[in-house]
Amino acid sequence: YKQINRVFFMKIRQFLDLHPKRNTKGVYRAGIFDFLDFIYGRVRKGKRATKKEMEEYERLADKYFEEGRDHFDDLLKFIAHMNGGPPIGQKAKIAGVKEFLSYYGVEFTQRQLKQLSTKMPKGKTARTAEKDVDTDTLRKILAHADLKLKALVLTLASSGMRIGEALQIKLEDVDLSKTPAEIVVRGEYTKSGDTRTVFISREAKEALKEWLKIRENYLKSAKNRNKGLVDKAEAKEKPIEDNRLFPFSDRNVREMWERALKKAGLWNKDNSTGRSQIRIHALRKFFRSQLALACPVDIVEALMGHEGYLTEAYRRGG
Repeated sequence: YKQINRVFFMKIRQFLDLHPKRNTKGVYRAGIFDFLDFIYGRVRKGKRATKKEMEEYERLADKYFEEGRDHFDDLLKFIAHMNGGPPIGQKAKIAGVKEFLSYYGVEFTQRQLKQLSTKMPKGKTARTAEKDVDTDTLRKILAHADLKLKALVLTLASSGMRIGEALQIKLEDVDLSKTPAEIVVRGEYTKSGDTRTVFISREAKEALKEWLKIRENYLKSAKNRNKGLVDKAEAKEKPIEDNRLFPFSDRNVREMWERALKKAGLWNKDNSTGRSQIRIHALRKFFRSQLALACPVDIVEALMGHEGYLTEAYRRGG
């Protein structure tokens, strides 16, 4: 029985293992969970699934493919159910579900695919009315940030990296001996799959130096704080040998960011989505607007990792 269970509890994980990028994996997992919740009723009690809840999702995934259901009708109704949320996120989740079904042999006709596309959530932007970050706003946030958040925020604001990229940077990718300091953003971290080098400000460099002095102690204390959740099977054990520059999760960052905004008196919730109107992603816009004052747009876009800007030789300085 245990051996059968181990085989059963693999469908979702096996599919997700095909997607090495953390953000893609996270969005697709959320989409599959939402889909199974829609079909069978909500499994998760909180925002994140516990270990037992993940096992239940794996059991439901097996059940779903064994029941001989009308997959097209299920997906059509699921898309209708997803309408009303932020269109970009909902489209990504639906794409994950479609890939998941396809991976396990569910094929749709061209006519069905066309029908599905006409029902997709409308809109190309997030529904949260976001506010931009300017120098004054950034200064207020940093005044209420601890050392690890300060180092991360200054790195993002002066490099143009995506948060998903920054949270995968390894210690060996960082060279603080140079002026300006350099960070190699490897292809396995990036949206485009291309490796690029970014630069950070003197202030960010100094913040990183201070952060690196306490980083090991942070890992030790984080491991101890996490022990209770691990014992309850509500979280994974934090590895003390984590070699990332910023060894925490996207969720941790959002919580730290939210606390800093509230302390600074900048927390404003969007009435439509319930999300903060000042998001950490806005630091990429801040980088772009600041650098665009002194650099050609092609250089700015290339530093941000956008495809289609500059030739490869130009980016390498050739």
